[in-house]
Amino acid sequence: MNSRICYIVILLCFFACHSDRYQEKATRLYEYGIEIESFQPDSAAYLYRRALSLTSPNSDLSVALHLRLGNLLRTHHLYNRALEEHTIALKECMANDSTKYTARALREVGKDYLYKNSPDSALGYIKEALSLSEAASDTLEMTAAHNNLSVVYGELKDLEQATKHAYRAISLSKDSTLIYRTYSAIGKMFLLSGQYDSAYHYSRQGSLSPNIYTRANSYKQLCEVALETKNGALYEECVNLLNLANDSIEKINRTESMGETEYQYDLEQILYTEKTRYYRWIAVVIIGALLILFLYIQKRRSRDKAWKAQVEALRQKIETAHECDEGNIKGNMGESNVVARQVDNERKELQSLIDKKGDVCALSFMRTKAYKNMKSMIEAKSESVLSIDERQMVSQSIHKAFNEYIDALKKHTKLTQDEAVLCCLVKCGLNTKECAVCKGVSLNAIRTQKSRIKSKLM
Repeated sequence: MNSRICYIVILLCFFACHSDRYQEKATRLYEYGIEIESFQPDSAAYLYRRALSLTSPNSDLSVALHLRLGNLLRTHHLYNRALEEHTIALKECMANDSTKYTARALREVGKDYLYKNSPDSALGYIKEALSLSEAASDTLEMTAAHNNLSVVYGELKDLEQATKHAYRAISLSKDSTLIYRTYSAIGKMFLLSGQYDSAYHYSRQGSLSPNIYTRANSYKQLCEVALETKNGALYEECVNLLNLANDSIEKINRTESMGETEYQYDLEQILYTEKTRYYRWIAVVIIGALLILFLYIQKRRSRDKAWKAQVEALRQKIETAHECDEGNIKGNMGESNVVARQVDNERKELQSLIDKKGDVCALSFMRTKAYKNMKSMIEAKSESVLSIDERQMVSQSIHKAFNEYIDALKKHTKLTQDEAVLCCLVKCGLNTKECAVCKGVSLNAIRTQKSRIKSKLM
């Protein structure tokens, strides 16, 4: 009992260590993906996918991977795939009751809907994210939520709410990149409301961002301000800056390769699904075949067991009848004759059972390759006999196929081993000449042996 417990503990420790190694490898892949994400986004996406395959679902690492992968896909305009990843992250947050990433997952799903031109759907998710982040006093997440809400309200043409949330984001933020992005968003709102001086001021502030995307967006807004105010010098300056920014974005942006990576991933998933289905069908077929084989073996064993029981019962009846016959032989002669007839009938029944077993063995043997080889050897030796090696090979095949039949003949009749083997050959449909070739004797010897067998079984 103690040894079993030790084995179980060792197995649990082994699986725990194995799981920890997977987790460590997934963490390394995740960290390396973050390092190369800016210049090799397709490779980073592959690393995130690989890490996810090694990570336990619903864990914090799994949620972080889905969030990171979703953001990467959205950056390269794969909005539907980004929404799928962020939705998985949100579901995993709900499943493990973790509040660490829930607010962020809600906000990212909202941003996906915003990019898909569904600001109404985005509003609900980001509002809920703001409520959770305020309850957790998560300043960073609150700042991001206010910034996103300013964009959503801007899309919904509610400039008052948009401005309110933008200023709130600036007041909370300590991240210069986020502040500059908020400036750019405020400039966009003033541009929509026709307040071009304010739009110019905030867009110009946004153009100072270290983030190339924020700068490009700010330059675009400044171009629109210049067109509205008919400021040719400003328009020419901002167009040149916008072109330079767009050239830089094209160099670092690998949306096409990201699309190819996602297509390859989809293809791999389809192939994996088909392969899994194929393996399942193979497993079902193998299990079905094994089950049929098991049932067949069980049925055959049960049948053999019943046959042996019948044979043994008849043998005991015959022995009992013999004992009774010897006890009554000096007594009533008529009763002795009845017992003799009974013994004779039971002996015939016993021989019939053994004969049926021989038929079953012969039928099985005649379907095998060994039988075909034996027939081929006999036909090739029509004018002679089999060699010693060939006779030994045939003998082994016969004993293997007719083992129970031979044992029954030897045990319950007066036949010898050699005579029992001849019975097997006859059961296989061999004539006198073929039996002679097979046993390496003359025709007369086979005829004599057959007569002796017949007299013993009478």
